[in-house]
Amino acid sequence: MTDLLGRLEALEKKVELLEEKINRAPQEKILKNISIREFIDQLKLKTQTDMVVCIGFYLEKYEGMSSFNMKDLLNGFQLAKEKSPANVNSLINSNISRSFMMESKDKDGKLKRFELTNTGIKFVERNLKSNGEGS
Repeated sequence: MTDLLGRLEALEKKVELLEEKINRAPQEKILKNISIREFIDQLKLKTQTDMVVCIGFYLEKYEGMSSFNMKDLLNGFQLAKEKSPANVNSLINSNISRSFMMESKDKDGKLKRFELTNTGIKFVERNLKSNGEGS
């Protein structure tokens, strides 16, 4: 009987945690309406290399893209009203070297597609948290 009560209490705690997560879910929906400019403003980026990772994160999380190409990144710079990099391929390669991005298996004609790695996602999320924003 005591074991049964213990199990019941453990299950009640799990239900409470799940209810908390469900109650937080509507906030995530609201965040999906954030513009790329607003998203970048939440971050304190020092380099265009970091900007490429953050635009990739935005495309994946807020635009629902499973992968992105060079043109998508350049479009992100334009929509954010940021100066486009002279050589976005170099920035992509730098982020691949940093293990923040990797080539995707998705196909898009002749253009290579990319996606963030777990390391790249954590980089952006840490940046958001350190600047007092939640994602």
